[in-house]
Amino acid sequence: MHAVILCAGFGSRYGGDTPKAFQILSGRQRVIDHVVSTVWVPGITGIHVVHNDRVVKTASGGEVRWARAFKEWKSAFRWEAGPGERPDPPYIKLFSDESTEDPRGAVGSLAALFRRARWEVSGSPALVVCGDDIFTDLQLDKLVDNGTTSALTYRHQEDVGPEVLKQEPSRILLGHGEGSGTIMSRVPWDGEESPYLFCGAFYIAARDIQFVVDYADILEASGDVADGIHDLFDAMCEDRRWPRCIQGQGIFATVNDMRGLAHAQAELKRFTRGGVATA
Repeated sequence: MHAVILCAGFGSRYGGDTPKAFQILSGRQRVIDHVVSTVWVPGITGIHVVHNDRVVKTASGGEVRWARAFKEWKSAFRWEAGPGERPDPPYIKLFSDESTEDPRGAVGSLAALFRRARWEVSGSPALVVCGDDIFTDLQLDKLVDNGTTSALTYRHQEDVGPEVLKQEPSRILLGHGEGSGTIMSRVPWDGEESPYLFCGAFYIAARDIQFVVDYADILEASGDVADGIHDLFDAMCEDRRWPRCIQGQGIFATVNDMRGLAHAQAELKRFTRGGVATA
């Protein structure tokens, strides 16, 4: 099975000069280095990194071509085994969603990959991770094991803390079953806001690949490309596909802006020093 890392955002909250995936977490490790290493789990044989084709003018009169920047990153990237036994590292492929002026949105970028890679023909599922999210244990093995049913990871709001909630209020699930139940499409939790938060990693079963492509076509036709992944899963529920919810563990942080980056850096530092991380 292949993994997909979505890195085609325009980074506007960072000023738009540098992809969010290239922000430094610690030392020389960038966000994308951490995310790629995290999805190196049993069963993943290939990783597809989706980026855009932006060309950004610099203050000095030069330009930064984001597609070239990702190629340079791939050439320089080296796997680090880390503690314990791990499977052979997967190969990495780059894929452009061809956006230059306006982002396609997460669903649009994912569908662009599925279309051009003829993913639905291959009959393969996909493990998908948002490229600006940092985590240490989102139960990816449990996502991969879901077989014919799509799934997403979630955390309780109390577990991720206020820093994440300030950045990602739109990620709160509108409804959810107990434990590893199903998402209930647009059904409020006890008539109020759901206490659960989508955590940036999800699994698209082979039977749902074409559904993602068709849903993206509807968004593009309506001009509403900003729809997020949680909206995609709501649409799956409305189509009675009933995806599963897998509760994540460990650290979760999102690096949409400088505040989020600082939070992620602090949490990872506590984690690597053996401290007890609650977010």
